[in-house]
Amino acid sequence: MITVTPLALKSLESEPRDLAVFVYEDAGLAGAKILPNAAKVALNAKLHEEGFKSGPKEIARVDLDILGKHRRVFAVGLGKKKAATSETFRRSAGALVGAIRSKRDKLAVLCSENPAAVAEGLILASYKYEEYKKGDADALQTASIVIQDAASRAAIEKACAKAATYASAVCFARDLVNRAPSDKTPQSLADLATTLKGSGVSVEVIDKAEMTKLGMGGLLGVARGSHEPPVMVHMIYKPKAPTKKRVAIVGKGVTFDSGGLSLKPAASMEEMKCDMAGAASVLAVFKVIAELKPKSEVHGIFAATYNLTGPDAYKPGDVLTAMNGKTIEVWNTDAEGRLILADALSLAAKQEPQAIVDLATLTGAVVIALGSKVAGIMGNDTKLIGSLKAAGKRADENFCELPLVEDYKENIKGNIAELLNISKARGEAGSIIGGLFLQEFVDGKPWVHLDIAGTAFTSGESATYAPKGATGSPVRTLLEWLGGSEMTRIKSVAPRTGAEPDIARIEAHYRDILKDIGEDPEREGLLKTPHRVAKALRELTSGYRVDIDAMINKALFTESYNEMVLVRDISFYSMCEHHMLPFFGRAHVAYIPNKKIVGLSKIPKLVEVFARRLQVQERLTGQIADVLAEKLKPRGVAVVVEARHMCMEMRGAESHHSPTTTSCMLGVFQKDARTRKEFLDLIKARPV
Repeated sequence: MITVTPLALKSLESEPRDLAVFVYEDAGLAGAKILPNAAKVALNAKLHEEGFKSGPKEIARVDLDILGKHRRVFAVGLGKKKAATSETFRRSAGALVGAIRSKRDKLAVLCSENPAAVAEGLILASYKYEEYKKGDADALQTASIVIQDAASRAAIEKACAKAATYASAVCFARDLVNRAPSDKTPQSLADLATTLKGSGVSVEVIDKAEMTKLGMGGLLGVARGSHEPPVMVHMIYKPKAPTKKRVAIVGKGVTFDSGGLSLKPAASMEEMKCDMAGAASVLAVFKVIAELKPKSEVHGIFAATYNLTGPDAYKPGDVLTAMNGKTIEVWNTDAEGRLILADALSLAAKQEPQAIVDLATLTGAVVIALGSKVAGIMGNDTKLIGSLKAAGKRADENFCELPLVEDYKENIKGNIAELLNISKARGEAGSIIGGLFLQEFVDGKPWVHLDIAGTAFTSGESATYAPKGATGSPVRTLLEWLGGSEMTRIKSVAPRTGAEPDIARIEAHYRDILKDIGEDPEREGLLKTPHRVAKALRELTSGYRVDIDAMINKALFTESYNEMVLVRDISFYSMCEHHMLPFFGRAHVAYIPNKKIVGLSKIPKLVEVFARRLQVQERLTGQIADVLAEKLKPRGVAVVVEARHMCMEMRGAESHHSPTTTSCMLGVFQKDARTRKEFLDLIKARPV
């Protein structure tokens, strides 16, 4: 790629460097105020002789004595001034590079209008992907934007620096996407991420073993068809100045997508090396983030895997459990991107950001709807959507908002699991369905989804500065958003409190519970639970400002209690396929092993076990009930609160409670009066 730098006018006047100017069809030269009128008249006369009409991207060359030397002058058309935008300048600059790249080694550009767009167009148009095949060497090495006076110096210097940063990131993403799929294994992307450490950036690579502990069933499921293990990469940028603002960008990284057992047609696979463009964009942002210096803490997360047809490939009909505990019924293995993003978004939500932006080559439907020039955008926060669209407008990357239609949620309700990975209504609203699916994994955090399936890769030249292949979109939008005024409007988050959960103590506690209810703690799979519990404990502090360390002690390791929660509804935050397990989230929930629910025969014993171990602060009781009621209402689940000092009845020990304490039993049931009555009667009839 060429280098674009500022150039002092005196330096230009001392050497016979070729000169480029930009010309409006109806308003003459653009941003060339330093030229004397005589030079403008002479230039216009020469261009008229050449039949130059100043149409967009039109180029003419004339020889002229100008700025102290006899020079070759390249005039670049912009079209009518009223219609010209920064993108017009960018594309015209790209056309200029295409015309002279093999002929000239240096070029001076005389244009103080839109200098950043001009500089970006010059650099991006000079990009070539030559990892496997070398083309003809370009003569053009340097282009310089002339500083015409002291007033324009700062703007041009800033424009050149910004263009260099943005173009470096875009071309980095292009290189990754263009690379052959066998040469960009998931591990190679992780290795690349580790090279970005330093200057405020830390990197964690989550391998297959750790994914298993964390319950990342979506990513693990998709990866089963390949011998190459998947990775989840978590990069964090922290600015030098302390900040309470935190955002996350999340990318899809399917390094080649065959469609899995729902195999794509051969022609549809030809460009599927581009299915990791979202992950490439996240990496590109972090390549230059230290130069960008955003004022917020930025988390960059991507999931990477192949989607292939190996002997253990996941199958239509399989059920996967995502990191947040939601179960997904797979109807089509070619809708794999949303499955790996389910875990990546769950991980992002755990960081408690004020904004999550995911980007993915998610659906072919968005290409049908919007084509190759416009990406889809949707989300749950109108202000966040607006801020991304505003950043896109500054970067001249186009986004069209699609609605997340609530009625369509019915189409992704599973038959044997909570969610389907495709819609029951085939061929309808595919991009919106993808967005509705992803929304299930952001934990209510402000979130925007960018569907870049049409804009990330092109089979032909999409613009004069974007050759065939990877475009690098939407890297410039992300950089504009992170470095722009939108970040100042991100609300701060309260500092995290307390210590990390002690997994060893939780595991010991859980072993005791299993023994108390007659389960074998050593049975395969049961002891994965404490790790899930440890992760989930943090959710309890969200919105309640509770010290996590104190809450762990009260919840797990004390003999007193104020409230106990038992859950009858199996589908609510189930933590693994076969068992309902202890979980601490927005509501304090004691899960019961699945088979023990039948007949409720173990309820009295479970009451005794959990009454000894659970304590929730009394002031949260009403809030918990409200949260549960709101979350479970759409699932046809009722929330019942019995405030009859039941705990005292069961324990038969009023001396354990202060006279001012109001204890509650909160039960969550399917809408079945018989079940509710059976539960309450059983508890009352057999106090512990």
